[in-house]
Amino acid sequence: PTRAPSKSPLKDEPTKSPITVSLPTKSPVAAPKAKIYRNKGVCQSDDVVELDGLKAPKKCWLACVKKGMDYAESFKKKCSCQKTCTCMDDVTKSKRKILVPKKFKLPAECTSGTPYKALNDVGYCESDSPELEFESLKTPAECWNKCQERKYNYAEWLDNICYCQKDCPCMGDISNKDRITLFLKEATVPEACCKDLTLAYQNKAKRNCKWVATNNKCKKKWENKSIKTHWCPLSCEDCD
Repeated sequence: PTRAPSKSPLKDEPTKSPITVSLPTKSPVAAPKAKIYRNKGVCQSDDVVELDGLKAPKKCWLACVKKGMDYAESFKKKCSCQKTCTCMDDVTKSKRKILVPKKFKLPAECTSGTPYKALNDVGYCESDSPELEFESLKTPAECWNKCQERKYNYAEWLDNICYCQKDCPCMGDISNKDRITLFLKEATVPEACCKDLTLAYQNKAKRNCKWVATNNKCKKKWENKSIKTHWCPLSCEDCD
């Protein structure tokens, strides 16, 4: 007997494609626009965060905003973030850049302690009196306040070290551009310790210190005294 033909298999019913529901994605919140100030100092704040590897001021600003900090400082290829900005500290003619929110108005200069002025390129107070030295301070303003505590009215900030001087008869090492020198607000900066004398080389009035330096005569002598060390140390670049 022959087997009855089997029924044809049922065809697979078409499967329904899954329904895809796309949820709305939140667009990233843009950082607030910053305003850049130069030579206005740095925001005084008790809450400071330093970040490495952020040389560009705008990158520094964005990184600070991500950390919830509203104020940024870009100085010597280093980035610092501040939470508050109560007053402006270290107001000097440096290449410091600070970034603050667009509508933020900079506060006044910090006036805690005795008012002072900070100057570049004027040298340091060259004195025979003993000086004080502090290496744990962080800013020129802290240096000034520390010197004031010890009754020293002259301060110097160099290579992150604070020096305090009791008196200031004259200024030395004026050629060093990295120093910040702090004086009382009303003080007059003394003259350079190293200065030229009145010279008339070979009895000619026009042959003064400027002339001998320009004409390579610094190694000569006049009236049995060295032009370089006695007559014209400043023009002949023999100052310490």
